[in-house]
Formats: sequence, C-alpha cells, structure tokens
Amino acid sequence: MWNKPLLGGLDIKYAAAYLLPPTTIKKKKKKMPEEEEETEVEKIAAALGAAIVNTRLSLLRQQVRSGDLGGDWHSNNQSK
Repeated sequence: MWNKPLLGGLDIKYAAAYLLPPTTIKKKKKKMPEEEEETEVEKIAAALGAAIVNTRLSLLRQQVRSGDLGGDWHSNNQSK
C-alpha cells in the first residue's frame, strides 16, 4: 500500500514486534529453604530473652494497675 508510517509513528513491522507474545517462557526455580539447627546456646539465649521480656511485662502491668508510671502521670486523672 503505502510506504509511509501510520499515524502512531510505527509501521506494521515495528507494531508486530510489540503485539506478538514471547516465544519462550522462562520458569523460575524455587529456592528450597535451608534447615538450620539451633544450637544449645541459641536455645538457652531464646529462653532467657523470653524470661526477661515476661518479667518486664509483669512489672509494667503492676505499675499500670497501681497507677504509678512515674513522671507525674496518673491513669485516673487525665486533666493535666
């Protein structure tokens, strides 16, 4: 027909490159998670950390229950 490009600036040859589906499909390999064994030291450290967190949490609960969080803050008196 005509040798001039279409209104979009692309002729049929270049437009076909964008419209055709890819010929090959690449499959991604799934990575297998590596199993790590916890050593005895790591188990003790995790247990100790949990014990420390629980202790601090119980102290905070006691302070909230008694209304004494320090810094002149009281849970029943919110007017300040």
